[in-house]
Amino acid sequence: NRFHPQIMAHAATSYDLAKLYDIPFIRFIPFTFNDELDFDDFKMKFIAGRHNNIVPGNFMVRPSGYRDELCPPAGNRPPMREQSELEQRLGDLGTAYGSNFLMTLPNNLKIGFFAGNAGFSDPQDKNLWKKLRPDIIFAHRAKFGPFEADDCANKMADILEITGARILVPIHIEDAYSGKYDPEEYIGAVNKCCEERGIGGRCMFFERAQWYQFYTGVGKL
Repeated sequence: NRFHPQIMAHAATSYDLAKLYDIPFIRFIPFTFNDELDFDDFKMKFIAGRHNNIVPGNFMVRPSGYRDELCPPAGNRPPMREQSELEQRLGDLGTAYGSNFLMTLPNNLKIGFFAGNAGFSDPQDKNLWKKLRPDIIFAHRAKFGPFEADDCANKMADILEITGARILVPIHIEDAYSGKYDPEEYIGAVNKCCEERGIGGRCMFFERAQWYQFYTGVGKL
C-alpha cells in the first residue's frame, strides 16, 4: 500500500492472492513457466520448480485430506494453524506451481534464485539448472549440524558444480541467524569441499542490511 509495487506471481495463483490480500488486480504481472519479461534494468525468466515435495513427510496430503503412509505419525507433526479455504487453496497451488527465477542484467550477469531440495536432488531441477548457467545463485541451504556437516557441504558443493556458478549464497538460513550454528563454519566446510573436489565456485554468507557489490577485474600476477 505504501509503494504500490508490481507483483509477479504465477497465473494460477494471482487471482487468489489479489482476493486474499485485497490487492488491485492491475498490480499483478501473471506469468507461466518459461516466460521472460524484459524490464529497463533486467530480464526475468520464470522457471518451473519444486519445494520439498520429494522428501517423505512433506506435502504428502491428498486433496481428500488423507495422508500417505510416508507422512510421519500425527504425534510427530507440528500442529497446523487454522487456515481459511482461500489460504488453503493458495498453499495447495503453491505446491503445484513452485517457481524459480533467473535474472539477467544489462551486462549479461545472470543471477539465479532457487528454492527447493538442497543439492538439486530432483533430476528436473538438476538438468534444467545445468543449462541455465547462472553466474551467482541464491539457493536453499542444506541443514547444518554436528551429524550433517559433511553431507551439507557436499550438497551445497553440488549446486556449484551443477550450475557452474562462481558464487553461491545460501538462503533460508534463519537457523544461522538464531545461533544454532556458526555461519563461518558452514561456509568454511562448503568451500573446503569445493576445493577438494576441484570446483571453481565458492559459497559466501551475506549479512543482513548490508549492501554488496559484484564486479570483475584483471590484475597482473
